[in-house]
Amino acid sequence: MSTEPISIQYDQILNRLHDLLNEIQLKFIQIQEINLTINNNPLFEQNRLKLIIDFENAKETINKLINNREQIQITVQKLDQAVLLINQNIKILRTNLEHYRLSNNNIEELQ
Repeated sequence: MSTEPISIQYDQILNRLHDLLNEIQLKFIQIQEINLTINNNPLFEQNRLKLIIDFENAKETINKLINNREQIQITVQKLDQAVLLINQNIKILRTNLEHYRLSNNNIEELQ
């Protein structure tokens, strides 16, 4: 298990997904550009078409992963902000309680 912060791991995964997408796009273009006149073999054409479909599916899957990763990152950032706000409120409450305690007031007066 990696000890890097989750945001760094997410960024590394996102970069790798973009790299894979670029590699697939290059291979996809190469397959589309294969000169069909060289190939009189129908099985070759069938395999070529299957590869094109597989690459299209892989591109779609990677794009979904990228979008999901970005949504996760947005959610994590919102959660981080909420936790920060909660921590700030807890500090304020503790400070208020400490001031109240030091003022020798009765706890019932807070209600």
